[in-house]
Amino acid sequence: MPITSALNASVFAGYERKVISDVKDNPQYQSALVTNGQEFNKAFVGYTLTWNGLDDLKSPTEGLYATFTQQYIGWDHNLLKTEARGRYFLPVLDDSGIVASVRGQAGVVNSLNNGSVNSVEAFMPGATIIRGFEGRGVGPRLQNGEFLGATMYAAVSAEIEFPIPALPESYGLSGALWADAAWIDGLPGTGTSALDPASQDTPLRTSIGASLIWDSPFGPLRGDVSHVLNKSTADRTQVFQITLQTLL
Repeated sequence: MPITSALNASVFAGYERKVISDVKDNPQYQSALVTNGQEFNKAFVGYTLTWNGLDDLKSPTEGLYATFTQQYIGWDHNLLKTEARGRYFLPVLDDSGIVASVRGQAGVVNSLNNGSVNSVEAFMPGATIIRGFEGRGVGPRLQNGEFLGATMYAAVSAEIEFPIPALPESYGLSGALWADAAWIDGLPGTGTSALDPASQDTPLRTSIGASLIWDSPFGPLRGDVSHVLNKSTADRTQVFQITLQTLL
């Protein structure tokens, strides 16, 4: 529902049931966070505020796009999850096709009964937060190598997108240079195992890179070549990844 010409609100509610399947024969490789056959039920209700001040939603060159989402998660949990994301676009030179943008995002999961947050409801930091790391490859991890997720993150990214000289515009190709930084912290419950200190010895992660973006018939695809500048010892990095480009 519209609140102003640029601000909209939406509400949502739902129910979800998860059943864990962990049937590895060797106990060494079984999860320390969940057990085979364990069930998780949750009912959730929340809202999202969306600000759209862009000049063009598909190919923005100027303006701010931002969302704020908050939801209560109950039943087997008692959590409040909050996330905020925003990105500001600015043309660098008139009629050059060069566009700069700055993106910020943050999230936190709070337990409302002073207990721990179960890993199944934690954030799973990945390329949408900071590039140059594998999926489930950045953040707290148990000593047995099992990924925990995080209950808190904050990230900022700066990017310059530009047309590739000598290529016709009809090819739909452009390039980008970018720099990312993220603070990933906050521990979910660690179950029957202990935290690997090497997975969180440096909560601040940073990376830089370059991208090739193709406006394909399936949506804008981008290939990112990354170089990680700062990471925790146990983080798992990757040099190249292909993703679907989104505003946030």
